[in-house]
Formats: sequence, C-alpha cells, structure tokens
Amino acid sequence: MQGSSPQGATLQRPFSKRLLGLGALLGLALLLAIGFALGEARGWPLLIQPLQTELTQRLGRSVQLVPVATPGTPDDKTAAPGSARLHFWGGLSLQTPWLQVGAPAWSQAPHLLQARDVEVQLRYIDAWRAWQGQQLLVHSLRASQLDVVLERRADGLASWQIQDRPDSSPAPAAPLLQTVNLSQGQLRYNDAKLGLEARAQAVLKDSQLKLQLQADAGRAHMEFDGHADDLAHWDRAQGTFTLQGPSMAAVGVPLGITLPTTGAFKAQGQLRHSDKLWDVVLSAVQVGSSRLTGHFIFDTRKPLPQLSGTLSGERLNLLDLGPALGAEPAAAHRRGRVLPSRPFDLASLRTMEADVAIAIGTVDLNTSRLAPLQPLNARLQLSQGLLSLSDLDARLGPGHIGGKLSLNGQQDRAHWVADLHWDGVALEQWIHQTRSKGLPPYVTGRAQGQASLRGRITATVQGGTVSHLLVEAGGLDMAESLGVMVQGDQPLRLDCAVADLTVAAGVARPQVLVLDTSDSTVWMDGSVSLASETLDLRAVVAPKDFSPLTLRTPLHVGGSFAAPQVSVEKGPLSLKLGSALLLGLINPLAALIPLVDTGSRDASQQEALACQAHLQQKLQGKLPQPALQRPAP
Repeated sequence: MQGSSPQGATLQRPFSKRLLGLGALLGLALLLAIGFALGEARGWPLLIQPLQTELTQRLGRSVQLVPVATPGTPDDKTAAPGSARLHFWGGLSLQTPWLQVGAPAWSQAPHLLQARDVEVQLRYIDAWRAWQGQQLLVHSLRASQLDVVLERRADGLASWQIQDRPDSSPAPAAPLLQTVNLSQGQLRYNDAKLGLEARAQAVLKDSQLKLQLQADAGRAHMEFDGHADDLAHWDRAQGTFTLQGPSMAAVGVPLGITLPTTGAFKAQGQLRHSDKLWDVVLSAVQVGSSRLTGHFIFDTRKPLPQLSGTLSGERLNLLDLGPALGAEPAAAHRRGRVLPSRPFDLASLRTMEADVAIAIGTVDLNTSRLAPLQPLNARLQLSQGLLSLSDLDARLGPGHIGGKLSLNGQQDRAHWVADLHWDGVALEQWIHQTRSKGLPPYVTGRAQGQASLRGRITATVQGGTVSHLLVEAGGLDMAESLGVMVQGDQPLRLDCAVADLTVAAGVARPQVLVLDTSDSTVWMDGSVSLASETLDLRAVVAPKDFSPLTLRTPLHVGGSFAAPQVSVEKGPLSLKLGSALLLGLINPLAALIPLVDTGSRDASQQEALACQAHLQQKLQGKLPQPALQRPAP
C-alpha cells in the first residue's frame, strides 16, 4: 500500500485550518446569537442603567427608567428596579413601567414628564436620521398614564429646552409621534412670558381621545371640552368652548391674534383645529349690552397669520368698543374729554392680516339723543398695517350713510383717512326731540352731505322746518317768543340750510353755515378744534320782521365738547341795556326804544342769497364731493 504523498499532506493542513476557523466563527456567531436571544428575552437589564445615565447627560435633566422607591410612599408599590426592558430586534424598543424626566434646577415643578407603563418604538432608519440632525420620528408610543408639566420664565427660558439653551438659540424640532396610545394623561402649562396658565386632561374612551382644557390669561378664562382622533394628531381637535374676560385683547396676546380692546365679555361656541387652521363658530358673544355672533377662520400657515370670516349680531353698542376706538371712559370724563385720546397699539396692526364681513342689525350710538343705525354692513380689512372699514352701508330710517374709514399703522404715527357721505337722513327721526304732546319737532328735513378729513365737510337740509320758538329764542326776541308761547309753536319752513366747513390741522372753520327761514336768517362763524375739543363759535340772528321788545345780540358758543357754554356778546348787550337805563331815567317808556328792532332785512337777504347760491353750486356738482348713490332699501 502506497503512503500519502508529502504534497497531499501539505494541501490538507490549510483546509483544516480554514475549517477550524469557520467552525470558530460559527461558534462565535452561535454564542452571540444565544447571547442576543438571552438579552432580548431578559430585556438587556445591564444596559438600563447606562441608558439612563446617557439620557440624563444628553437632556440635561434627571432621567429615571425605574422609580426610586421610598418606603411609605406610592412609589414603593410600583415595579421593582430592573423591570425596564430594552429590545433591538426589528428596531429599538423600550418598555418600562415607569419613566420620569426631571424639571430643571430653576423650576419648582415636581418633574417635567412622568409616565407609567411606557413603550417606545423607533425604527433604525429614523434613529439614524435623528443622529444626522433631522427631526426624530417616534414610530409608536404607548402609556397608561402621562403627566407633563411645562414652564417658561419671563426671560424666555423654558423647561422643555435641552441643556437650558437661551430662547433665541435654535432648538431641535420636537419629536414627531406617528402612533400614540394613551389611556389617561394631563398637562400643566405655565408661561410667564405670555401670562398664560393652562391645564389639560385627556382620556381614551370609545376609541376617541376625550380632551378637556382650562386656560387663564390674565383675568381671561377659557374652557374647552372636545375630542381628537388620537394623541398623535391631538392638534386635530374639535369641541365646544366658553371664554370670558375683561377684554378681548387679553385673549389675543397669547394666541398671537390682534383682537379689539373691549369691555368685559363672554363668548361661547364651537372650535375645530387642523393643520394650523382654526375654525371658530361664535354662537353667542356678549360685550356689555352688545349681542354678537360670528364665524371665523384663523390661518397660521402663512408668514403673517390671516383672519377671515363674518361678524354679525342683533345689537352692537359703540360704548362696548370704546377702548378699541381709543376711548378711556372713566379717565376721559375726569379730564373733560369726549373724543378718544388713548394711543393706538399700531405695532399690533402689523402682526396679522384680516378680511371680515360685518353685518349688524342695530348699532347703538350710545346716546339717547340719536336713533341707532339699522342695519349696518361693512367690510373690515387689515393688510400690512393698514386697517380699513370699507363698503360702509348704514341706514337711518329712509336715509343712508356710506363711505370708508382707514387707519394707517405702517409707521410709528397713526394716519387717519375718512371719506363719508350721507343722503336722505330724516332729522326728525334721527334726532330724538322730546316735546310736549302735540308740539312739532324742533327741526325736520332731509339731510345730505359728505365729510373728509382731507379738508372739507359739506351738508344741506332740504324740505325741512325749524321751531319758531327756537329761532326767536336764539335772537333773544322776548316779544316774539312770548307771542309764540301764547299762540303755539308753529314750525318755520327752511328756505335754505347749508354748511360748508374746511378742516385743517384738526380745526374745522365754517365758510358758510346758514339757516334761512321766512322769519329770520341765522349764520355762524368761528372754529371747532377736534384736537383740543374746544368750541369758539358765534351765531348771529337777523330777523326779517319788526319786534317791539328784543335784546338781539350775537350768541357765543364756547367751552369744551364735554361742557359747552352758551353766552351773549357783552358789548352789544351792554350798549342796549345801558341805553335803555339812561333813557328810562328820563321817561320809563323811553327805555323801550333801544329794545325796538325794525329787522335786518339787508343782512338777512345777503346771507339768504349766499345760502341759495351755495346750495345751487352744491346741487350742480360744482363743489368737490363724493358721489352720493343711495342703495335700494
């Protein structure tokens, strides 16, 4: 028998080594597989503590995956240490009966997050992307109980920021939750920067996440009761809400919405939120005596949030919107002012845009002397700091008021623009004139005109009458006034009534202001300051007939809007009374001579002609004026 050749033995030795090496690798792989299987089966208990330490260092917050049991406390009854489980098969998975993330050192809160029966699942591809700086996608999150306490200080430092980074530095995006299963949870939120406190509770019931929310911003309080499809899409929520507070503006601040400054209010309605769209139906809003409703959509997807919708209601009292118009009722009266004087918050006009249709049944002008507007329709727009009220259509009985108002808040100084016109306004219906039964109104007629802050106010009254007693009293005609009181106050026909005032630097000056009747002609000159709210007017009455007893002298209207003062010019009156006194010393009957008035037909005729000429020019369109088109009722 022939033995093996040396060459064959040489070939067998490398093969044996390779076979031995392969066996060692297979054995090692088997050991690793067995070790991995044992680790998976036991949940890698030796990695729990290192994982807890690593998370604590990375988050800058104390992280506990097992409770620190203290005898005599509820924690003593929770799962024992080591019950947290970690798995790597098919992705990263953490299961723990307890998870707590501590609050920052400056916080008084017991924790940032506390959860029970937690299971978190991550896919490896999502973990890799998060490691590269992308947003972390959590494939699944489950918990039986969740308690979250969030805080933000006035300087912007927030408890949820990693490593207490400044508010101005970029922060990583919050994890995106793909699937969430939560049996019960609550959230407490305290934001000192916005002055907002909120408390929310969530309970899984009938495959729906029931949500309840209570929030306080200053003295404003909100309650929400609704539901979401699941916690992963909790922002897709809908439900009913109630809201109340001292002013609507206080509610808008934490939400980033520019709302009007009002008096105390209450509101209720329905709310739906999805994909950064807020859909709000206001079923009832009460502001003072105002009763409003509305439907609004607030879109936060754009760089500047946009509000659109409709504001309607049966009644709006301007007093309830006084603060929004710049008024400070109590303080204003103490200072003797009537017009709004509080500075507007122009910066807030540049934080959002709006397009809202307005339809109000009754607008109360907050005075018993004027009838309300019924109805009022307009369009409110806010774009790039320019606030406008256009397409104005307000009714006063058979009359109509239209035009546009705007406030330019693009600069630090407010710029107002007003272009208004009115037509067919029945004075006897608009102005409440309380008189004894059977007596006619003090003034009647159809008024039309236009007003602009750019320089002119014009108005006329056609087909009107004025109280005879009022005209005689204005001329200090005692004899005629006594006769009217005895015979009865019969109205005088207004042959002409025209007002044409120029406006410059907040001061209105009458160019023509004339009332012409068959008995007398009244004209007025002087000025009215809107800036200082002062009056400086002189009224002159020129009678067309003879009167045996009159103190006729110009009347002066001065003082402020809040406290006007009517007086007579002392010079002419002193001359008449002095002459009557001296003549009375000679003969008592002679004292009546200075009080006899034969009339001022020339002056009266001159002013009447000026009035008629001005009226004709206006009717022929020679005076600059906006087109007066009265919409069909």
